[in-house]
Amino acid sequence: MTDSDSKPRRPLVLTLVATLLSLVALLNITLGVFGAWDSLDAMQASAQLSELSDVFFSEHADEFLSSLSFIAIGVVQLVISVGFWRVRRWAWVAAISWQALKLLLDLAVSYFVETAFIPLAFAVLLVFMLNTADVRRAFGVLLKQDEPTVSILNASEVN
Repeated sequence: MTDSDSKPRRPLVLTLVATLLSLVALLNITLGVFGAWDSLDAMQASAQLSELSDVFFSEHADEFLSSLSFIAIGVVQLVISVGFWRVRRWAWVAAISWQALKLLLDLAVSYFVETAFIPLAFAVLLVFMLNTADVRRAFGVLLKQDEPTVSILNASEVN
């Protein structure tokens, strides 16, 4: 079998983005599960000390709901990353939309509250990586006429 008969190589940036999306999804799911477990333990401890109605309106219940939202977000991100690994066009649209929304929310939150710079920089980096020519070409997103076909991440593979 020659090189021309084999499947085209997956661009390095596509593999890197898919890996990052998967890791972030698994991190959110893990944080959500541990947070839910911890808040359930705290709710059970406070249920033994006070009335049941007080437990459901406590801060532990808020932490539990917050943990469930981490799990839900992580599951959505995991579905997107699986679609990204399988190079589905909907996954690229979902990933770029998700990162754009995350970037807007991070910017809005940072306007009112002093937040960490790393999540904001990570969202910007992923948006740039999702918009590289190699990634868009792999997903069948139209390229501009004058857009270079060589990206920075695979410039060494040109020769």
